[in-house]
Amino acid sequence: MGSNNQNIEKLDFLIIGGGVAGLAAANRLVDRGISPTIVDAGSYPSHKICGEFISYECHPILKDWNVLPSVLIDTVRFHIGNKSFPFSLPMAARGVSRFSFDDSLCKRALERGAEVLTHTKVVDIAYNPDALYRYSVSLHSGQVLQARTLFIGTGRILNLLSGKPPPKMRYLGMKAHFEGIETENSLEMFVIPQGYLGMSMIENDRTNVACIADIRAVKNAGSPDKYLNGIIETTEGILPQQHLFPRLTIIPPCIHPIPSHPSHCILTLFWLTPSFTPPHQSQEHYR
Repeated sequence: MGSNNQNIEKLDFLIIGGGVAGLAAANRLVDRGISPTIVDAGSYPSHKICGEFISYECHPILKDWNVLPSVLIDTVRFHIGNKSFPFSLPMAARGVSRFSFDDSLCKRALERGAEVLTHTKVVDIAYNPDALYRYSVSLHSGQVLQARTLFIGTGRILNLLSGKPPPKMRYLGMKAHFEGIETENSLEMFVIPQGYLGMSMIENDRTNVACIADIRAVKNAGSPDKYLNGIIETTEGILPQQHLFPRLTIIPPCIHPIPSHPSHCILTLFWLTPSFTPPHQSQEHYR
């Protein structure tokens, strides 16, 4: 529904963040006949830092949505030094790249009436408790989206709400896809110097390798590429044949103070679906 001011659009449901959390919320809404608008700074498809591991709990809904990944993961092995600790999962998990998974969720939401604004950054959020459209979200383009209900599906927006910069970065997240790594339907978790590394199968016989490491160790190696490749080359039984990315996907970990302004407490915060590690838990790796 429009407004007399062409730079203002009024919406019933607005979702900030088009990752798994925001897209899952959008798909639940469209299944109920509601057409939300999603705002995301990126686009689809795109690579994102992620373990790309989907646990069993969310499989039923993904099956209903016809987006359940086909790659099975039924074993987890933890590697600490020369010791390995394997165990079988009670229910098989799935592996899929965010490049593919997010795109499938986005297409499904679009087909059922959602609107997705890509390459769109939020620069401000205002709240008026007395207005029908209580949330005013200002975009980098100058447009303002006024919403009755606001869902936040990204932790990064909390810096904007709190008005405080994130703490100094201590760890760095890295990811790349490889061919020629045999993981045998397992999730391999390695405790490495000043960090940890996980690898598991995704689609097209490729393996996702994701790592979080102390930024000092990465700097000492010379570059993120050299650090990750050095870890892989010295890990027993892992000999990647082909590096699929021209460069590693590198994203600093997100560390966000919780906003203290009481008016923001009524926002609905969608971090991630139950199949992924919530940011408020994964932050512990960054401190």
